[in-house]
Amino acid sequence: RSATQRSVPPWGNPNEPEVKPVKKWVAWLTVCSLLVAGTAFADTARIRSVGASRYVEGEVLVVLQGPDRTLAAQNASSFRSALTRQADALAASVEAKTVGTYAAVAAASGRNIVFLRSSTRTTEQLLADLKANPAVLGAQPNYGAKPFKTPNDPSYGQQWGLPKINAPTAWDTVTGPLAGADPVYVAVIDTGIDYNHPDLAGNMGRDKDNLYGKRFYNNGTVGTDPMDVDDHGSHVAGIIGAVGNNDTGVCGVNWAVKLLAVNVFSEFGPGDYRAYNTDTIAGIDYILAQKARGLNVRVANMSLGSWRVPPTGADPYGSAIQAMSDAGILVAIAAGNEYQDIDNPGGPGSDPSDPTADYRGQRPYPACYRYAHTLTVGATDSADAKSTFSNYSPNWVDLAAPGSLIYSTVPVSKGSYKNMSGTSMATPFVAGASALLMAAQPTRSTTEIRTMILTSGNTVGGTFWKNGRLDVANSMGATPPTPTGAGTATPTRVPSGGGGGGCSGLGFAPLAVLILLPLLALKRR
Repeated sequence: RSATQRSVPPWGNPNEPEVKPVKKWVAWLTVCSLLVAGTAFADTARIRSVGASRYVEGEVLVVLQGPDRTLAAQNASSFRSALTRQADALAASVEAKTVGTYAAVAAASGRNIVFLRSSTRTTEQLLADLKANPAVLGAQPNYGAKPFKTPNDPSYGQQWGLPKINAPTAWDTVTGPLAGADPVYVAVIDTGIDYNHPDLAGNMGRDKDNLYGKRFYNNGTVGTDPMDVDDHGSHVAGIIGAVGNNDTGVCGVNWAVKLLAVNVFSEFGPGDYRAYNTDTIAGIDYILAQKARGLNVRVANMSLGSWRVPPTGADPYGSAIQAMSDAGILVAIAAGNEYQDIDNPGGPGSDPSDPTADYRGQRPYPACYRYAHTLTVGATDSADAKSTFSNYSPNWVDLAAPGSLIYSTVPVSKGSYKNMSGTSMATPFVAGASALLMAAQPTRSTTEIRTMILTSGNTVGGTFWKNGRLDVANSMGATPPTPTGAGTATPTRVPSGGGGGGCSGLGFAPLAVLILLPLLALKRR
């Protein structure tokens, strides 16, 4: 498996190791032959693989300083037109065409992320010209990611994680929103949600257009049906907020949360789902647009990721996540399932689930983005030990949560419930706990909630992560920091380190570095 970033999969794990939907090269050849036969799979014909990196040939994502953000509030149409004019001028300068911009991200961040495509020039040629343009803050290939998951015996280990994080004690205080308070929305950026599932339907939220969410797939297609195309997203959603106390199946950390399905995965072959960076950014743009219209989105869950060389300039993907953080959304991110010490990743043989993978000089993203309201989550097992597959680092992993053999919901068509393992499963425990705290204390800022989560965990895990294992009951009684207001803190950008490079926030990575990132960098953790 490579250390890439192009389509983003969720991160789950089978026996303990993560099972990634990215198949071997034989699978890629099979997909290509199916495409010729007229299947509806994503277009893989233009996917370029160089080493561990995979991306769409002839496509790039570019970061520019956007137009004055005050224009967005005054005249949204004029603001979008200004973004397009800026993008078109850049496209013309490199013999490409504008595929899209992301107005909500630009309004929130001040940065214009531009999606360019050329039918005559390679990604390498486009990046070379863009790097020489002083107006370009950063540029990258259009990488991809895949989901990280693995099913296990559905009769074992049912919901041991809830008592482990002390959820029953927290439920003595609150199980959902207080009377009269706005419900807390959690955006699940994943493979979709089975919104008809009897344990999920009651907690499905609707956006300002009365939709359960949206789907962004096949590198630019937008759909209004966010139904789960796999099973990973529904499993994650159930951990966050399966309906509680309803005599049915399981319950989530938050019994009465509102789940917003943001499906960003495309099918690259039978059972092989991955997310293009462009589609994930489009999903984030949708979340920000809904929040700007008044939807109470307080948390986003990203159980996906991939490895790549740390960027050194403005990173389009990182800029989008920073915009969510700056908007006061707590972003819970999976650390990944590659068995790696993120500070000192290994070479071939260091990942039992992919013995040929070489992670040296790379870091997992989005796990290594460091912004004011992001939390990177590792995984523990039922014995409170680090899950063997979980990536770890006392510098880059904020805390841990249960991630081995977690029983939760899956689409009814796939059996309704089963066990999965992975940091993909640990992350929604943190997302659900954060939403529960926000429901219990709705006046607390995102900065306060994040600090309450981090300062009240136990010491499980030793030096594997910064703040121990999640304890939601302790968090409920924690003393919050001095209020600073949601989304007002200055994002923390960690500079790249030497050699292998640190987990940096943003960057225009040199081409030699970029080609080391796998096309499908975002995968389910």
